[in-house]
Amino acid sequence: MSPSQFEVSGVEPTNSKIQVGVSNVFSLKDAHTYAVIDKNIYFHCYWTAEIDDELFFPKQIYSPGKTPLGTEVDCNLYIARGLAEFKFPYPRKDPDLTRRHYSDLNREDGYKDWCGIIYAITGVCHQMCNVILFSASKGTIDTAPLNWPDNFDNSQKYFGRHGLGLDKILPLMYGILDKRSKNLEDTATPLEDNLKDLQEAYYGFIRNWLGTSVQSDSPHIETMLRNFSVSDEDKSSVVNEFQKFALMKQELDNLLLRGTVSSNEYLDRVNKGHNVLGELLASIKNGASFEATNLIHPAHMPGSDYYAFIKEKLGIK
Repeated sequence: MSPSQFEVSGVEPTNSKIQVGVSNVFSLKDAHTYAVIDKNIYFHCYWTAEIDDELFFPKQIYSPGKTPLGTEVDCNLYIARGLAEFKFPYPRKDPDLTRRHYSDLNREDGYKDWCGIIYAITGVCHQMCNVILFSASKGTIDTAPLNWPDNFDNSQKYFGRHGLGLDKILPLMYGILDKRSKNLEDTATPLEDNLKDLQEAYYGFIRNWLGTSVQSDSPHIETMLRNFSVSDEDKSSVVNEFQKFALMKQELDNLLLRGTVSSNEYLDRVNKGHNVLGELLASIKNGASFEATNLIHPAHMPGSDYYAFIKEKLGIK
C-alpha cells in the first residue's frame, strides 16, 4: 500500500467545491462514476484512473428531482473524506502532506474507501459517488445533489441512490462529521462512540437485509415504484418480479460472502435477473426501448478475499 493513501490535505474542511464525472471503461457507457474536490482530490472509490481525455468531466450535477444544479457545487471536504472512509478521516493535524486519492486499495484496517458500501451487495460506484456528494447537502436526503449518468436508473432500481440502508444513516453521519470538523483538536470526543454505534447500526442493517425476505410493502420496493412512476395497474407485476429478483440476489449474496458460489455464476445470474426486471419496467413505459445492461460489471468485481474479509467483519456464520 502506498503511504500516500493516508496523507492529509491542507485544504480547509469547508468552502470546497465538488465536481463529478463518468468514464466509459471496457467499452461500457457510463460504467464508472467519480467525484473530484477542489480539482485535485479524487474520489474514484472503485477506480484508480486519473482524469484524462477519455473521461467525461465535469458532468452536470442534479437535484433529487433531477433539476440541473451546474457542474460544481459547494461541499464540506472533511465530511466528504469521512463519508469515503466511513469513519473519522485520518487526522488532518498530522503530516503536512496531501491525500489526493481515494480508491479501491486496501487500508491498514482491511477496509476500502467505499463509503461503507459492500460492492455488488449494497451498491456500486454510482452509489459511492452520490455518498461523496452528500457532503454538498444540508444533511438531508432531499437536499443531496446527485451524479445522474444515463445508466444510473439501472443501478438505483435495486440499490437506491446512495446504497442499500444508507438513506437513514447518512444524515446522522453528516451531523457527527460536521460537529467533529468544527473541533478537530479535541481528541477525547464522545462523537467517536456515536460514530461507532452508527457504523454498527449500518452493519446490523446489512446482516438483517441478508437474512430477511423482501416484503411487498417494504420501503425499498416503495422507493423503486416511486422512482420509476409505476402505475397502480402495473404495480402488482412489478412488485412480484422485483421480489423474485431480490430473493434470488439475496441468496446469491449470502453464497458469495461464504465463498460457495463463483464470481462468474454470481454475475451471470444477477445480471440476467436484473435484465428481466429492466425489460418489464421498459415495457410499461409506453413500450420504451430496452437494452440489456449489467447491474454488476464483471471487470469491477472484487476477489473472493474481499468478501471473506467482509463476512468476518459482519460476523456472518
